[in-house]
Amino acid sequence: MIQQFSDLTGVYSPTQRSYLEAVMYGSIPGAGSFSTNGEYTTIGVVTNFPVCSLGAVNVPVSTGVRMSFTGGAQDSPSGTGIGYIAVTHIRADYTEQVEIVTLNATTPVLSSVTDTVFINDVVTYSHYTAYPPNNTTGFASADITVSNAGTNYAIILSGRRRQFSAYKMIPKGKVFIPQLIVTSSVSGSGGTAKFYIVFRSTTSPYFVPTNGIGMEDATSVIDLKYGRPITAGTIMGVEATTSKACIITASLIGHTETL
Repeated sequence: MIQQFSDLTGVYSPTQRSYLEAVMYGSIPGAGSFSTNGEYTTIGVVTNFPVCSLGAVNVPVSTGVRMSFTGGAQDSPSGTGIGYIAVTHIRADYTEQVEIVTLNATTPVLSSVTDTVFINDVVTYSHYTAYPPNNTTGFASADITVSNAGTNYAIILSGRRRQFSAYKMIPKGKVFIPQLIVTSSVSGSGGTAKFYIVFRSTTSPYFVPTNGIGMEDATSVIDLKYGRPITAGTIMGVEATTSKACIITASLIGHTETL
């Protein structure tokens, strides 16, 4: 049943916002919006390919690892690229921690978090001091990587301001309630694409597909309001199979609630 809540207090009212609207406005204690935003440009045919900037989903050991952050020559507080990034870690106990990292150009910077099991987000936190209003600087001057022992776990691609990934891990104490999946494929020449929502549980090394969507140079929005809640530690995402080179995007949109 969809309940109704008042605009300001979160107290039940039959004449005000729906439950999902109240979640978006922050009126429901312990609930909040939670979504993924993935993008990748393929160079040809791909099969069961993860929709994310890195083009791969690497998962560390269950005890977690310590990440390091490396940018391009201009990615520092005194450069013309990105000076600081906000990194959302999921730790070994599945708690979420946001870390603000000061980049040091091509010199690796070690994380203060030593037990990361997944990177949920990497985004520009602040540009360099002299950032002008003409929007010509403040982009990654080269790929900004999040890595451990030579393996990349997240990336902001050169010329971008954030990682675009359709993959996230549900934090501790939360369940994810899916509402929509939005997918698109652009080839300019009749390329076809099929997308699958995938899940990786805490007890399995595999991503299991469900909810397939096919399209040809189009955008699709599908209601997932009857989807099951996704529990903490589960990694959700979207993978794609394409017939030729395409720009593929995918977003899972919903909200989390406290258990």
